[in-house]
Amino acid sequence: MKTISMASGAACFSTAEIVRRAAINAIQQGYTSYGPTEGLPVLREAIVQRYQNVNNVQVSPDRILITAGVKQALFNLFRAVLRPGDEVIAPVANWSGFYALISEVPAKLIMVPTLPVDNYTIHPTKLAAAITSKTCLFILCNPGNPRGRIYSEADIKRILSILKEHPEIIVLRDEIYDLVTFTGRVPSLLEFHDEHERFVIVNGFSKAFAMSGWRIGYLIVPEKYYQTCFKFQETTISGVSPFTQVAAAVALQNYQEVLEPMQKILTENRAFICSKLREMGNIRFNEPEATYYIFADLNAYLHKKTPDGKWLDSSIALCQYLQEKYALELLAGDYFGAPGFARISFALEPAHLHEALERLHTGLRALS
Repeated sequence: MKTISMASGAACFSTAEIVRRAAINAIQQGYTSYGPTEGLPVLREAIVQRYQNVNNVQVSPDRILITAGVKQALFNLFRAVLRPGDEVIAPVANWSGFYALISEVPAKLIMVPTLPVDNYTIHPTKLAAAITSKTCLFILCNPGNPRGRIYSEADIKRILSILKEHPEIIVLRDEIYDLVTFTGRVPSLLEFHDEHERFVIVNGFSKAFAMSGWRIGYLIVPEKYYQTCFKFQETTISGVSPFTQVAAAVALQNYQEVLEPMQKILTENRAFICSKLREMGNIRFNEPEATYYIFADLNAYLHKKTPDGKWLDSSIALCQYLQEKYALELLAGDYFGAPGFARISFALEPAHLHEALERLHTGLRALS
């Protein structure tokens, strides 16, 4: 039985033909040598236009640094602004990669609890209580991974009202899923007044544009951090391959054409998986407003035995059981700071999604 992965952060789609062809053409035109550390003008200008079109905001290309994916963008920033012993605040559940990246500085991740019962709302009082003299950075994924929540303009204003009292704290927004939405537009942090020049954006092409293997992202940083980030990139990776950047620019210049067919499938898959999970009865989840994940509460299936007598005492053990017995991969919520949960991707080919959910149902029913 061939394994079906619902654990991957990459969607099943192939990169759009227009983007692939742009890369081939760029190679043939000689975009194969070193490029500028900060990125090609054509891509930086395309990012400027993207935020103008989607968010109706102006951003200077001189604030944009093209990076080798969002992970490299994040690590670049963390090395630029964090020092050993600094504290970084993030709501939990949150993307597992933050934990590892922050530990490399090393800084300390402080988690603000959120609950599915109120759709992972970040309560200002809890955020305020987490701030100390060591707090350097606040991170918000919007849309949230793995939560699938879109934080609205009003939500962000409430958060910023607390951080207004602490102008030394950098505000970082990971917006990588902001074009993978089902219930409305995602407000960018760039839409809010940055009085103290401390707002940082990371974004990229892996998710919405199905370009995970291309390894291309970007930072939008205030001027006071730009040169430090630039220097780190110049010292480490030098820059991102020019032909990849040309292709990414084409993706942005044609974003509606590129996104539409993928979004159609994701919308249908979302409806299907939500319906099937509800039919299973004991799986609780919030219907995702964005991203292509269900963050499912599987606690009802813990502390049970498998048919061969193995005791399942954690979501990690449950995911291992499903992988070993049913060739089905889910990503345990423990990695996101939420034991008992699992992140389940529905960015699969529809036939694979149907089969995967049948395996999940069969595996869960076999527990006693």
